Amino acid sequence: MAQHRHVGQWWLPGRREQSVGGVLEISDPGDIRLEIAGRFFDPFSASEPHSVVHGAAAGRSITLFDVMRDNGSEYKRAAQEETDVEVLSPAVCLFGVHLSAQDVCAFKEVVVEVTHLTTWSCRSGFGERLTVADESAGRRRKVEFELASLPSIGAEFNEAFDIEFDWGHYRRGPNSDAEARKLMIDEIVRLRVSSGLPQQWNGFEHVVAAVRDLVTLATQSPCIATNRMLLIHLPGRPKYPLEVRCFMRSKPVETSNFAMHDLLFGLNDIDLDDLVFKWRELRETVGLSIHVLFGIDYHPGVYYENELLNAASAAEGLHAKLFPKSTSIDPAEHKALRASLKTMSLRAELKQWLFDQTGHNRPGLQQRLLELCGVPDQDAVDSLLGDRELWARWLSRARNAIAHADDGQLQRVPEEVRYRLTYVTKALLHLVLLQQIGVAAELQRSSVSDRWMYVANIFKSEVEEERTRLARSRS
Repeated sequence: MAQHRHVGQWWLPGRREQSVGGVLEISDPGDIRLEIAGRFFDPFSASEPHSVVHGAAAGRSITLFDVMRDNGSEYKRAAQEETDVEVLSPAVCLFGVHLSAQDVCAFKEVVVEVTHLTTWSCRSGFGERLTVADESAGRRRKVEFELASLPSIGAEFNEAFDIEFDWGHYRRGPNSDAEARKLMIDEIVRLRVSSGLPQQWNGFEHVVAAVRDLVTLATQSPCIATNRMLLIHLPGRPKYPLEVRCFMRSKPVETSNFAMHDLLFGLNDIDLDDLVFKWRELRETVGLSIHVLFGIDYHPGVYYENELLNAASAAEGLHAKLFPKSTSIDPAEHKALRASLKTMSLRAELKQWLFDQTGHNRPGLQQRLLELCGVPDQDAVDSLLGDRELWARWLSRARNAIAHADDGQLQRVPEEVRYRLTYVTKALLHLVLLQQIGVAAELQRSSVSDRWMYVANIFKSEVEEERTRLARSRS
């Protein structure tokens, strides 16, 4: 169901005199749909999307980007009246401005709501005080509520961008209905990203994504950024910037309610400047691996095999960036081995094959996994995995089996283990991230005991069964 519905006029840039009527429906995040009584596309041929469409509705200027024709369009020709109805699907809607192109740099700030950010902030202006009076005097208990305004806190993200966390309160009521009188006050923390230079409409998104991923890590719940408000600072109005709502087409992400006691770490557990610096550096260092890792939360797969393959890929990529000098064997021995091949009297094809097989000295996945285990707090790792070597062996076998669609190889990993491997692997990689951004060892251990222990205990019971089975096979 659309959260926003606006009836207005729509036209292609430079053709306002040819505007048509239509209805814009928006859900945030999710879908953007424009239905017009007219046409922007050739009804009888495939057409490229229009890069820009302009509109006016609810007294505001509107810009739509990457507008495609969608299912549901109707073109009536051999009929009593010729009528056209097009259903369009824009990728982006900017509500409050007309831009001629996507690369126009007009915005100095963006304010965004990120789910769970308010809880992760660990600060609140709400206060409650209970006063107990003398009951014999006919007086009752009194509860007093306080609402304080909290200052924003911020940090430098990099040379180009700064971030701030802004606290705000919103009051609704008092309202009366048939049952009661109600007064509701909402407290929310919003992310503000600012730049000294004007940016494109999406120029802040890499900073927003970094904060979103950080809150996802801290809360272990997939977070989304919504209600984007881009700000244009107009000459002569420094305190009253032009507000432009930004909506983007996206796949829905399931979110859940969250409590403060479920946090792995909060904003009060670590220095903000140090946290932002280390998190930005870490994201830039590991690159794609961090997107693959968090993608497991944002868009979980239908089959456990897909998630397991992604978890193993994220682990391998994370290790490659954190241990760029890691090798399978001693570099000097590898060099000597390659040199000895040149002196061997072998068929040319065989010698070339040997050269190809020894062409690199990169470690295998199992070695990479074991080296990753050495990064976080060791007590936390042991509490999570039970036997790190067995975990690494199982994950390597499962990854290779799935990558090559080898059912026989996959059967060498116990069935119950296969269903738990993604979970414990993701937890281990999150421990690595926590260590890299400076989260204390005590909080890493409590993350295992408070958040991951249920699945960890099931996994470790499988470890003990495997140990018993191996001991019997040797005896």
